[in-house]
Amino acid sequence: MNKLQKLCLSKLEELESLIYQKYNLKINPSLVFDLKTTSYYGYYDEETNEIHLHLPLLKEFKKLYINEVLTHEYAHAVVFKLYGYNVKPHGKEWKNIMKYLGIKKPAATTTIFDNSEFIRKNSYLYKCNCDIYYLSKYIHNRIQKGYKYYCKRCNGKLIEIQK
Repeated sequence: MNKLQKLCLSKLEELESLIYQKYNLKINPSLVFDLKTTSYYGYYDEETNEIHLHLPLLKEFKKLYINEVLTHEYAHAVVFKLYGYNVKPHGKEWKNIMKYLGIKKPAATTTIFDNSEFIRKNSYLYKCNCDIYYLSKYIHNRIQKGYKYYCKRCNGKLIEIQK
């Protein structure tokens, strides 16, 4: 286990302690460092009780990635243990857990890693009327098949920019 993985385990223990104090609940998820796609930065698998993390982003962003993504995914684990499938993935219950875990403005997605060299190299560049986006291969392929994606701010259609 390398130094960054130990930092993740240390953060996980801190999060576990906070949740145990408030809910008398132990989640004990396993950490898996196997993500290599740009589709998502991390995810919680409720069937295996595993938090899957993105090693290239962890290496590049270290504590920022740990604080944002690990906390985000751990909050999903807590919400699942407390409410099962009866609540929205990023609903008020999740937001309340995130705030309790120290994230002041919980959000379903983040753009803080978009400047990552890994993301830039492994993504497709799109633009709308107000911004530029790095989209995953999955979303890019959906657009190529005819699906339409729009910016949440300006409602402009996302159009590919050739690199």
